[in-house]
Amino acid sequence: MVIWRTFSGSLAPALAAVPALAVVAQEPFHVTQEVVDRVLAQVVPAVEAELGSEIDVGARLATTMEVAQVLKDENAPLMTAQLGDARAGAERAGRFGLNMSGALLAKYAFGKGRILVNPENFENIALMLDRDAINSESSLRAVLVHEVVHAADDARYRFTEKLQSLRTGPEIQAYSAVFEGHAQFVARRVCAANGWAAGFDRFTETIGYLPEEMLEDMDPAQATASRIAASDFRVGYHDGEAFITAVQRAEGEAGVARAFREPPEDLPTILHPEWYLDPATCPASELSLDAALDLFRKLDGAPGWEHTRTTLLNPQIQAAVTELSDEDMDRLLACIVRARSEVQTGGGGERMIVAVVYETTSPAEAATFVELSRRISEVRDEHMKQGPAQLRESHYTDYDEGELTGFLGIKQVEYRGRTLPVSGAVLRSGKAVVELTYSNVERSPEAMVEEAGRMLAEALGKAGDWEFESFEDAAPPAGWEPAETAGRGKPASWTVAADDTAPDGAQVLRVRAANAGRTFNLFVQPAARSADVRARVRLRADSGEEDRGGGLCWRLQDADNYYVARWNPLEDNVRVYKVVGGTRHELQSADVRLDPAAWHELEAAMVGSRMTVRLDGLQVLSVEDDTFSGPGRAGLWTKADASVSFDAFAVR
Repeated sequence: MVIWRTFSGSLAPALAAVPALAVVAQEPFHVTQEVVDRVLAQVVPAVEAELGSEIDVGARLATTMEVAQVLKDENAPLMTAQLGDARAGAERAGRFGLNMSGALLAKYAFGKGRILVNPENFENIALMLDRDAINSESSLRAVLVHEVVHAADDARYRFTEKLQSLRTGPEIQAYSAVFEGHAQFVARRVCAANGWAAGFDRFTETIGYLPEEMLEDMDPAQATASRIAASDFRVGYHDGEAFITAVQRAEGEAGVARAFREPPEDLPTILHPEWYLDPATCPASELSLDAALDLFRKLDGAPGWEHTRTTLLNPQIQAAVTELSDEDMDRLLACIVRARSEVQTGGGGERMIVAVVYETTSPAEAATFVELSRRISEVRDEHMKQGPAQLRESHYTDYDEGELTGFLGIKQVEYRGRTLPVSGAVLRSGKAVVELTYSNVERSPEAMVEEAGRMLAEALGKAGDWEFESFEDAAPPAGWEPAETAGRGKPASWTVAADDTAPDGAQVLRVRAANAGRTFNLFVQPAARSADVRARVRLRADSGEEDRGGGLCWRLQDADNYYVARWNPLEDNVRVYKVVGGTRHELQSADVRLDPAAWHELEAAMVGSRMTVRLDGLQVLSVEDDTFSGPGRAGLWTKADASVSFDAFAVR
């Protein structure tokens, strides 16, 4: 799908992609059905020769409204799955279709075997951008090559079915980058082999290119949003192609097929194909960014407001921030490990609340990030003294209380004859930073500090950490619940005990069991967690004749339905299971040999249907399953007579 986007509205930017190439004057070109048929007859055999398979695809002219309906039909199931509401999903998909259809030159209709070509858009976009080269046969040919590859991939890899199975925004974004990146990868080779490279290069250079003269006519907020949107295109197409190139170079066509069958979990992996090729190289996240955003939605969510959550990538941040020198920009980007944002909009887009949660490389770098953020905000204030949205008042306050430091800003902005309140906070604790912005929404400094503080605690996992130091010796931790799967009337004993070898502090949680067979011993923490969860624990396999070692359980619905990852030194392996109706089903296993008398760290994470397991910092398992898709409780697990010591249990 080849996109040039134009947004309109009170808070929306105008975005265009323009080729940075000289254009020679020529006779006006018109996209007709005859031209489309002729060009398609050239393109299909060329793509078939490259892929080594027949492609059954046609193309016809289509109106903007026809394309809008196809976009709505394709995206409604995805948006319904993300929103959990069929009506809301259909409404958002309809708006998406209307917004996008006016910016598409062509659209492959998934599952229909048909490419829709919009001749009106070829002419309108070329006229709007004053670039005749967009409305040309060479551009049309490049567009059709790209779309024919989509048709081939849809047939070969069943793209539509896979896409509809995805449930989270990061998964969908990453899979879309695989799809668009592969279309670019193949189209580049096809065009090079057939003498069409000039047209392909012209088309490719337009993707994500933003002319400065258009930005000059926007207010700073619009220009920032436009730069971010342009960066989105570059990630999907350019970085998606780079990802496919790296995978194909390392694993050949089998690797490309795997990328479609087992796509990356998120866009950061698209930017780092080495993480996909060798998951052990992917750094483990120490913070729970989505848990903080879940809390943000509970605190600020309002009926009828729309919520959009996304991963912020360094290229997007770089595109949005133009106020820093190159040196300071490098410093800013070097601070960031990961970033997630959520935008809430209400009142037809007139009111907006934005939260961004950052994981930085260290507490010192978090302080650097806050310092640079203050500088960016003050420079933007200067820019906003002129333009459509004019800054009338601006007051900053430093904040430094306990572990929470940063700054607050309270502003008044005049826009279209109205004075609007704008407030924000950038606060940090440890390696976490929370940035809150309220546009046309009243929020006091005290409320912002309280909300940011709670979000930081959630991100850092302080709301879900147990080191067992504050619990009474020889007693079970208060609030925890022991349980059994297939119990035989011999419940395990879970108690806090002193241990001078404890990894954290001087006390551990110890389980002693005398069970046998398929009885599983569980100890479940008090509160339910979100569906996307990361749990970790330090454990030592103390004893056990029939079974030894233990692990973590999560998305626990009850004692008979949950996921579990466990380490067993008697079998020298790590496995992940699902327990359904009290029966355990193995999902994946890996052989490991570790000293059972030593402490080891086991970590399990699940986002959407993808779960990963790490042992002592190295990823050993990665598998998908969607049996339990909703939230549940988390806890500790052993089997039969295994006696285990646990410490430093954390759920995020």
